[in-house]
Parts: sequence; structure tokens; C-alpha cells
Amino acid sequence: MADESKIIKRIKNLLDMAGDSATPNEAMIAAKRARFLMDKHQISKADLLKVTDDTFCESSTERSYKNVPKWVMHLAVSVAELNDCESVICHSNSSIVFEYRGFKSDSVIAKYMHDYLVETCERLLNKTEIRGRSNKNFYRLGFSSEIDNKVDEIVSERKLAMRSSTGTDLVLTKKEMIASHFGELSEHRSSRTREPNAEEMQAYFAGSEDAKNVSLNQQINNDKNLFLSGAA
Repeated sequence: MADESKIIKRIKNLLDMAGDSATPNEAMIAAKRARFLMDKHQISKADLLKVTDDTFCESSTERSYKNVPKWVMHLAVSVAELNDCESVICHSNSSIVFEYRGFKSDSVIAKYMHDYLVETCERLLNKTEIRGRSNKNFYRLGFSSEIDNKVDEIVSERKLAMRSSTGTDLVLTKKEMIASHFGELSEHRSSRTREPNAEEMQAYFAGSEDAKNVSLNQQINNDKNLFLSGAA
């Protein structure tokens, strides 16, 4: 019990650092370590309840949009699923941002992962010879679709490992607590994508192929190696 209390206290301190840190680097490192400890020690629902409500936070993306692109919405859903939190579309004045709600350790990581993936997609697209608004859009859709496939694989592989010793699904436990803290959220809705022509299909496959080389453990900051899973 003493060891368990120490672990929970350590997680609480790291979560406080993630929420209050003055720099993104420090926030990311603290969040990563807190989530690693929660997963490693398979914290149960009773354990999590020992950590107070300031464990939760809302992290908003750096990028804002006038209209939410479908491919960005796809990435937001994937990032939220991978990081055990919820993505929410928030309107502020004339712009739109994505907000990730959940435990500090998860929502902070999700926010940085979202911005990283959007920036990576745009950077890779600019390296191609793809021209035209529609072709570029299908490239991005291909990219986001492949990221979704990667997330599905990771989530499937970790399901058994994420179960606590009591057989409780930790991911579902966390989601229940998030819903209790923030309230139930409505699902994102997007319009159906039309069938692409041959050139657009080529662009789609190009985006998908480029995304296959994007690691979800990739460095997202030039100053330090901040990886999105595991911990040091």
C-alpha cells in the first residue's frame, strides 16, 4: 500500500507539472512520464479516484481553422483514441481549434501529437509534385487514413496489456471518468467524400504511402527528444 501511495503521489506531481509548466518541453516530458507510470502500474479505478479533479485538463491545438478540414477531423479522432481522451471542436471568435479533454498526461500529449501530425502532413505534401486544391486534399485524406490504420493497430495490440489485474479495462475506466468530469460529448460528424478521379486517387495513395513512414513515436520538438509513447 505504501508503494502504491508513492506511485500515485508521483503521478499527481507529474500531472501538476504537465499542467503548470512554463515550457512545452517540460510539460510534454512530465505528461509522458505520468502516463507511463499509470500504464506500467495498471492503476485501477479506485486508485485513479484518489487523484483529485485537477488531474483533468483541456489542451487546445496551436493551429486554428476557419473551416475544419475533413482530414484534420480524422486526425483529431485518431489522436484522441490513441491517447485515451476526447477531441472537441471549439469556436473562438472567427476561428476554430481542437481541444483535447482528459487526464493531463493524455490531453497534453494529444495536443502536441495533433499539431505534429498536421505539420508533418503539410511538410510532406510540399515535397511532392502534387498540384491543385482537390488533388492536395485527397493526399491529406490518404495521409490521415493511414494514420488511422496505424492507431487501430496500436490500440488493438495494447488492449490486453492495458487491462488491470482485476480485469477492468483501464481505457474504458478513464473514458468513464472523463465523461463524468466534462459531461458526455457528441461525436464528430463529417460529410461523405465523393469518389475521386484517377489523378485524385493517385494523390490519395501518395499521402497514404508517405504516412506509412511517419512514426507515432516521432520526435516532435527540435530541442529535445520528446517521444509520444513509453517513458524514460
